[in-house]
Amino acid sequence: MNLGEISCKIPDAAAYIKKVEDGNSLHDKTRLSTLSTMQYRIGSKLLFLKITSLFVFFGIIVGYISFLAVTALSSYELYKSFQQGVENRFNNLLESDEPDWLYSAFIVIPEIGNDLEETLTSLLPESQKDKIRLHLYCYNPSNQDWITLSSLGGPPSLPIIPARLKTDLNMALGKKHMYKPGVYLGIGDRKNFFLNLTSPEDSLSYILQLSLEREGIGKFLEQEKNTFYTFTAMVLFFSLILGSIFAQSLSRPIQNLASRALDLSRGNLDVRFKSRRLDDIGILARSLDKMSLNLKHRFDTMQTMNRIDRAVLSSVSRKELLKKVAGYISQQFDSTSVGVLIHREEGLILTALVPETEDLEGQVFPYDVLPDFFFHADNDAQELDKSYLKDHSDLFPPDLLRNKLVAIPILHNEERVATFMISLDDFTDQDREALGMLADQAGVALRSMQEVEQQEKMSRGILLALTRSVDAKSRWTGGHSERVADLSEAIGKELGMNTEEIQNLRVSALLHDIGKLGIPEVILDKPEKLTDDEFDLVKSHPLKGDKIIQDIPGFEDVRLGVRHHHEKWNGLGYPDGLAGKEIPRIARILTLADVYDAITEDRPYRKGFTREESLQFLEDQSGLIFDPALLPAFLSLILEDRLS
Repeated sequence: MNLGEISCKIPDAAAYIKKVEDGNSLHDKTRLSTLSTMQYRIGSKLLFLKITSLFVFFGIIVGYISFLAVTALSSYELYKSFQQGVENRFNNLLESDEPDWLYSAFIVIPEIGNDLEETLTSLLPESQKDKIRLHLYCYNPSNQDWITLSSLGGPPSLPIIPARLKTDLNMALGKKHMYKPGVYLGIGDRKNFFLNLTSPEDSLSYILQLSLEREGIGKFLEQEKNTFYTFTAMVLFFSLILGSIFAQSLSRPIQNLASRALDLSRGNLDVRFKSRRLDDIGILARSLDKMSLNLKHRFDTMQTMNRIDRAVLSSVSRKELLKKVAGYISQQFDSTSVGVLIHREEGLILTALVPETEDLEGQVFPYDVLPDFFFHADNDAQELDKSYLKDHSDLFPPDLLRNKLVAIPILHNEERVATFMISLDDFTDQDREALGMLADQAGVALRSMQEVEQQEKMSRGILLALTRSVDAKSRWTGGHSERVADLSEAIGKELGMNTEEIQNLRVSALLHDIGKLGIPEVILDKPEKLTDDEFDLVKSHPLKGDKIIQDIPGFEDVRLGVRHHHEKWNGLGYPDGLAGKEIPRIARILTLADVYDAITEDRPYRKGFTREESLQFLEDQSGLIFDPALLPAFLSLILEDRLS
């Protein structure tokens, strides 16, 4: 069985289904809200873990870079120490007047060469001797060839010097020493340093090569396990501590921003993103705060525009409309003072003022006392300076003024028809945009109101024409419908009826006898007593009138008055024989006005009642024809001469 079948079997099935659907919708919204909250919390935890992990990774990278830096620096320090030692020990020998003494020491007198090798070896640190090789090379310019004079440490040198090494040796010629740079990535290699031992008297050139074996990180870890574990533990420990601290310091403000942004996405436009930070997070917070304010400002403006739009339908006059518009704008801008000036030929008329000041409303300001701004047909808001306000303090009540007074034009067909005056503590670009939009909407509202007024004027003209056509059927009833309308309206106001009720009452009074269009004039003007058939025809006019206006939209209440204005409180009226409060209130009021006008006016078969006779008749018929609860209000109008 589907929902449609259920709705046929259960009286309130449709309401039940709607309730279930609304409940499901609320459940879905709650579920989505809970899900988004969970996602936010998980996301914030992930952010914390990401930042902490990055710090740990950063610690590992720092450790690795530290290893590379220490290894490279220690290699350079070893070379510098060896270079200074060689220069200190061999300074005198290098400045010897004997040419090519190094060649002689290693080739001619090997014993001297052996002593020199021992001296060079002594300059090396004990911990590094097994990793260092020393080679002394000799260069003969005549044949441009290199030979090896000595090799210390490692395997003996090859008889043929590699081309790559020759290139390095050639580069070292003419230099005091050469440290060949290179990128060390933690992979085991050998680092070469070159020291020029050639003296000015030598015909040959002598280059001493120091080749240092640098261990790779793998071999270092293998040999220094305890050091590695200790270092790694320290790096991880401090990385976690520092990572947690920095992650919290970074993630907390981001989490706060995310939490507020989540509230903003849920429709809470009062969320603020305050921050005194000067970094990117502070800039982001202030940007979000500005965006939130702009959203709230525009949302409030849209709401006010919507209220202005609806005010057109509920207002009966331009003055009432402008009062509502001024009130709505005042509410949006923290209950500030708002005035509306209508442009007329004689000047500007203060039509609405919030807060209301009765002695100022309606005041006219001639154009010759106003600045040129009030004549411009543009839509730019104008801020009035304080000097102008001092000279024209009557334009806006001084006790309602704040720091600034702004005038905003309202245009219609490129013509300035009104001006808004609003007092503000500060006038921002957001305020300028919002007030411009509201002024445009007010202009649209005024145009709509003008169209409504024109339609109502046309409708009143049509109603009046219909009314007069009915009254014209008999010379005795001329103006009857209009008089009944005036009487009914007076009774409605005395009873405190609202504007819409009074409007329906007046229209119903104007049309209450429209059914008489179907009654021949000879019957309406007959001076003698009507026959039963003639009277039955006359009694049909309420039904005829109801049928005539039944297709007019919005005339539901009007039809009630037209159909039932001849019903009596005691139930003896027509056409439906309703009694008491079964009779619609609008019809009970019409009965009072209709009967009173009928008895006070002359008819072909009698003279009109005097005032005293009319009052007596009304009192006598209380509870018979008339509603006894309505009669006192009508009698007070008559006794106090408040009927026009």
